[in-house]
Amino acid sequence: MKPTRKYVPVKKPAPPPRDLAPRFPIGLLPPAPYDEKMLLGRDDELAVVRELLEGARRGRSGTLVITGEAGIGKTTLLEYARTMSGDALVLSTAGVEGESDVPYVHLADIFRSVHGTLAEIPDRQAASLASVLAIGQSTVTDRFTVAAASLSVFGALANRGPVTVSVDDAQWVDHAS
Repeated sequence: MKPTRKYVPVKKPAPPPRDLAPRFPIGLLPPAPYDEKMLLGRDDELAVVRELLEGARRGRSGTLVITGEAGIGKTTLLEYARTMSGDALVLSTAGVEGESDVPYVHLADIFRSVHGTLAEIPDRQAASLASVLAIGQSTVTDRFTVAAASLSVFGALANRGPVTVSVDDAQWVDHAS
C-alpha cells in the first residue's frame, strides 16, 4: 500500500464572529489542548488530519507536513492531531533552538516511552540506537544504522497498532535526529 503524503499550508483564518472573540487578554486564560474557537475556519485542515488518522487506523501510513508563518496555528493543529489519535500510540517532540546542536535529543524524546521495543529489532541496530539515546553502552555508531534502527522501531510499534508521530518546530530539531 502506498503511503499518503499531505502538505497543508496554513493561512490566517478569517476573524471569528464578534461573539466568539476572546474576552480576556491573551495569556490570562489557562492553555487548553485545543479549543474549537481556535480552530474556527480550519475545516479543510481538520479534514486532512482526520483523513490521515482514519487511514492509520486502517493500517495505511501517511505523512502530514504543516507549513505556515509563525503564530498561524500550526502547533494547535498538531495538538488536535495528537488528541484525535484515539487509541493510537502518540510519540512526539518539539524542536527548541537551544537544543538544536545536541545530537539525537529529539529522537530520544520520541522514543522515551518505547525503549522496550529495542528488544524486537536486530541486535546491531538496537545497540546503535541505545548508544545514541544514552540508554546503552557507548559504541561507535553511524547515521545509517541509527536511521535503520529508528525505522525498525517504528515498524515494530506499527505492527501492534496505529502510531502518531508529531514533530513541532522542526526547524529547531537537531540534525542527527
